[in-house]
Amino acid sequence: MTKDNFYRIVITLLLLINIGTLAFVWMDRNDGAKPQMHHIGPPHVDEMIIERLKLDDKQIEQFEELKHEHHSQMVEIQRQSGSLHNALFQLLKTDHVDTVYRDSILHRLQLLDKEKELATFDHFQKLRGILAPNQQSNFDDFVEELSRRLLAPLPPGRDR
Repeated sequence: MTKDNFYRIVITLLLLINIGTLAFVWMDRNDGAKPQMHHIGPPHVDEMIIERLKLDDKQIEQFEELKHEHHSQMVEIQRQSGSLHNALFQLLKTDHVDTVYRDSILHRLQLLDKEKELATFDHFQKLRGILAPNQQSNFDDFVEELSRRLLAPLPPGRDR
């Protein structure tokens, strides 16, 4: 096989791979038949909540407000956490680590974790508060399923 033939085969294979990738991306795109909601959280969780809890239009509006409020809280917590992590890892650049300062940073990180959990708990408590009594049993089932998913052991080699 000559060099020219080898390069032609490689270029052809690369071209086919690119065409295949583009076709996959193009076919996977939403065709606009179903309107998309703006997602703040993980994809499809919003729709799952709306469908499982059978939210009406007014409740969907309230849910959107709760979702944005929760998102804002989480963004601020993440900003503070990033700043604290940065300060913690800056300590690694010194020959002598100030353990009191290090422990102070770690304590503040723990407080932020608590704040994050509390914000999420409050968010779901507020969500339950906008539901009619007949929807609350669906919510209770949903929370059970959610907690099972969150507490389920991960397969080996997988992170959350």
